Amino acid sequence: ATRGSKVPVVASVVSTPRSPTGAAVAARLAGTVETVALRRADAVHAVTPGVADAVRRVHGIDPDRIHVAERGRDPETFARADPAARVRARRELEIEPDAEVVLCVGRHEADKGIDLLIESLGGLDRPGLVVLLAGREGLETTRLRAGAERSDNPERFRFLGHRDDVPTLLRAADVLAVPSLREGAAGSVIEAMAVGVPIAAFELEGLAGILGHDRTALLAADRRAGSLAAAVLALLDDPERATRIADAAHAQFLER
Repeated sequence: ATRGSKVPVVASVVSTPRSPTGAAVAARLAGTVETVALRRADAVHAVTPGVADAVRRVHGIDPDRIHVAERGRDPETFARADPAARVRARRELEIEPDAEVVLCVGRHEADKGIDLLIESLGGLDRPGLVVLLAGREGLETTRLRAGAERSDNPERFRFLGHRDDVPTLLRAADVLAVPSLREGAAGSVIEAMAVGVPIAAFELEGLAGILGHDRTALLAADRRAGSLAAAVLALLDDPERATRIADAAHAQFLER
């Protein structure tokens, strides 16, 4: 609509592109349309350095036209959790004070990898483990609920639906699990960094420059359920390491 006008166009990219190799016809077509749109834009905004690299590589955009502006959050709304806030949050959510709580925030879509999280945590022999699954329902909802019911410990999974009280959920959590297979500057990641909750995630191009392994998160190098479970357990079983990682992530949040 702006072609022929003098209005500059800035295109914003919030996640890494889907790989064209083996992608469905609709996905390949969408990728082609995205490439055309990005090449016609006067400038391209990327939410992370990793997303910027992917845009350059996949769409062939000149690096000089790509500008990184990271997302942020209100530090007062997402204030650092303290022991009293943790107690209040767990009481509000009816969670035992000594439970191990893993939180996942994400829509019920295939790219979010929630099925892998359910697979990774469903069979663990951790009687006090609670897994909070917050996020809008979608195409994967029925399959995700069925996967949880089939697991060895279906009672540990709590499907919360869309929530407006993510700060409360984070203050109740011991770990934020990010099982996404494709991501940019995930809001839940930034919010966990702000609140001071350690993060376990897959190593993703889109999160490069935001999360660093054993510095601001524990990153699973491969996208297997067992690798994600290992990262979650490493944080649950080593509170000192979890605190060190959460502190570094919080400091990075404040700096940016």
